[in-house]
Amino acid sequence: MAVIISCGVVQAHPGESLKSKRAEAKYRADYLASLENTDLAHCAGSLASRGVVERTIHRRRSIVDGLQAQVSDVSSKYPHTKINSSTL
Repeated sequence: MAVIISCGVVQAHPGESLKSKRAEAKYRADYLASLENTDLAHCAGSLASRGVVERTIHRRRSIVDGLQAQVSDVSSKYPHTKINSSTL
C-alpha cells in the first residue's frame, strides 16, 4: 500500500529533476546574497515619521486586549479551568 501512495507522490511533479532543484536553490541563494537590505532597519525613521510604528503598536495592543477579554470570559464561565494568559 505504501508503494502505491509513494508512486503517486513521486509523479506529482514529473518534470522536476534533482539537477533543476539544485539550480533553483543556487539561483535563490545567489539572489539573497546579492540583496543589500534584507530587513526594514534602513527605513525605520521613515516608518516612525509617518506614524506606522504607532499604528502598529495600537493595532497589536487591541488584538492582545481582545484575546485577554476572551480569556477572561472563559475564566468567568468556567472557574475550574486554569488558563495561562501570560503567553497571550
